[in-house]
Amino acid sequence: MLNILRTRARRSLLRQVPGISSGQIKPRAEDGLSISKRFKSSQPVEDYVSFPSSGDENEGPVLLNSKEHAVGYLSKVLNARCYDAAIVTQLQDAKNLSMHLNNNVLLKREDTQPVFSFKIRGAYNKMAHLSKEELAKGVVACSAGNHAQGVALSAKMLQCRAVIVMPLATPSIKVNSVRIHGGPTVEVRLFGNNYDEAAAEAKRLQKEEDLAMIHP
Repeated sequence: MLNILRTRARRSLLRQVPGISSGQIKPRAEDGLSISKRFKSSQPVEDYVSFPSSGDENEGPVLLNSKEHAVGYLSKVLNARCYDAAIVTQLQDAKNLSMHLNNNVLLKREDTQPVFSFKIRGAYNKMAHLSKEELAKGVVACSAGNHAQGVALSAKMLQCRAVIVMPLATPSIKVNSVRIHGGPTVEVRLFGNNYDEAAAEAKRLQKEEDLAMIHP
């Protein structure tokens, strides 16, 4: 289903990019990011994002500037690596709420994710884009629940060290969930009487141990 949506969106975007629809610019898969030069822009290559291929060998990536085009931002979203860890959750018709509001209300069932929340998306996408050197050093995060579980599972999948700081008052069920999702590469440290104190400890570890901070 996700591939179908990406393909439809890609075809729609092709008609909106100057030069692409008219045939003046014909991107090829082997061009990679070098295609950005065809836009005659002075902006760095990393400002451009490649829209995913539909699977057709004759269709290469389309690059859009995410700082200038709304569709470029959409391309960046569709290229996120969150689906290495997350699943495409279903939309559920909220019948009673729809009736009460006299509208069609759909609920996105992110509670069916492996960590029971949407937080796995951002955590994994951030960590998956870290360099090999950064992953080798490890990551640190501060959370009292859902984000911590997302970082833990991401660390397990990427096989990197993760230190997760949680306030002392965090319920044991959440602490245990983090440990279960993370496994041996994840260390849970209980620190501070509140979130702010735990966050300060995470920042200290970031500086002293040269860890990459994974923000909620």
